[in-house]
Amino acid sequence: MSGFFAAYAHASAITPVKPFPIVLNHFDFLFLLTYTVYMLYTISMTAREIMKILKDNGWTLERISGSHHVFEKEGCRPVTVPFHGNKDIGNFGKRILKEEGIK
Repeated sequence: MSGFFAAYAHASAITPVKPFPIVLNHFDFLFLLTYTVYMLYTISMTAREIMKILKDNGWTLERISGSHHVFEKEGCRPVTVPFHGNKDIGNFGKRILKEEGIK
């Protein structure tokens, strides 16, 4: 190998970067821990994603009333999904899936 790439292909040209030591006091640590747990339990989903999951699990779109899509399945009560474009519906989507037994 010659030319421009020859210098970068040599093993000695690559030097490892040492990580910067992070020092946290206990308040920062508790904040980061709380925020991490919050983000793990918060689902960011749009109505389109919820509707796709419902359709994949045998639900059918029965009717649309304004911005609400109503899905039905034999032996289950109807599920209403608020549809507002690509807007995130957050934990409401998680609650819909949990109530219907969908993981």
